Amino acid sequence: MLGSSAEVKPFPRLAEFYHGKNVFLTGATGFVGSVLLEILLRCCPGIKSIYILLRSKKNALPKARKEEIFNKKIFEKLKEETPEFLDKVHVIPGDVSLPNLGMNGGDTQLLLEEVSVLFHCAAVVNFTKPLEFMLMNNVVSLNSVIELCKKMKKFE
Repeated sequence: MLGSSAEVKPFPRLAEFYHGKNVFLTGATGFVGSVLLEILLRCCPGIKSIYILLRSKKNALPKARKEEIFNKKIFEKLKEETPEFLDKVHVIPGDVSLPNLGMNGGDTQLLLEEVSVLFHCAAVVNFTKPLEFMLMNNVVSLNSVIELCKKMKKFE
């Protein structure tokens, strides 16, 4: 088990793969998405940009929700050591339950032309929600992500 003094060493092959690349991430507000975002930013300093899909929620607009993400404890060390990492993270307003992930045409075009890696971490994990809601968020959204990937010019 790792102690609090354990140092996480960078992964050179991982950093090399992501160097100069643009990534698109859904689910950045959730547990898995937040951890993945932190790992990419910490272990891959040469990553060009990370686009995160965020929806409005409880009167908080997507850009305000970005601040909520980076107020999580997991990002404290990164903010202390490399505060400029925030410049690499860009919000794409949208919603995975909507057609085309709820994105506008300009944002969709940007992703199609620039992104080479996509991580789909968005999911509803509250199983008390109605089945139709769960299907739209967890199944239909995956189809939208697959269709987006098929059209990406630099997708790897």
